[in-house]
Amino acid sequence: MKPHLGYFGESPEESIKKELLGTTKPREALPLNLEFYEYQEHLENFLKKEDIGFKFEKILDEIKKRQRFDPTKPVPSFAHDLYLFLADELGIEEDQELKYFTAIGPEKQKTAADVYYNIQAFFEWEKDPGKIKRVTFRLHHKDYDKRSSTELDANIYIPDDLAYPISYRGLGLKLKDLTPHEQKRYTQYINKTGAELLDLFKKTY
Repeated sequence: MKPHLGYFGESPEESIKKELLGTTKPREALPLNLEFYEYQEHLENFLKKEDIGFKFEKILDEIKKRQRFDPTKPVPSFAHDLYLFLADELGIEEDQELKYFTAIGPEKQKTAADVYYNIQAFFEWEKDPGKIKRVTFRLHHKDYDKRSSTELDANIYIPDDLAYPISYRGLGLKLKDLTPHEQKRYTQYINKTGAELLDLFKKTY
């Protein structure tokens, strides 16, 4: 399945990222046609008003409050499948919690984590009470879309011709609708990507 056309004036690549990772709830009503510098001014005013500033932990806490789904039950199929892979490989026990959070804003409302730290999603694992390990990442189609920051752990490559189940925006395909070859390749991609994130978790524990 080739990448579909973008929605709401987005590029196809941006729309695909939102399909795979999900989006947060909107922060506030804003005009849709703001230039980026205008939106950034709105964002900075919001961070100042809420006493968040550019403090990384506060930025993530604000994003966590705007998730559309239970962080232990991600809705987007790609995020859900990554979650299951990590939960299985990490051996998550009943008294532990693995959580997934998207840091992609709806429509053109980029989150502060995306704008200032290049983070589009992250997992958190509380292995021991009060001890949380976090792995942050972003998706990219081309090398020029790779980003870096002090808080970004991984750039994850998405092949342009990868077939994947769509669930977040209700556009049709589920995993069972993929051909056997597509299912096999998608599963291999989930395992490969999951292994990259797993290695990051294991660097600390």
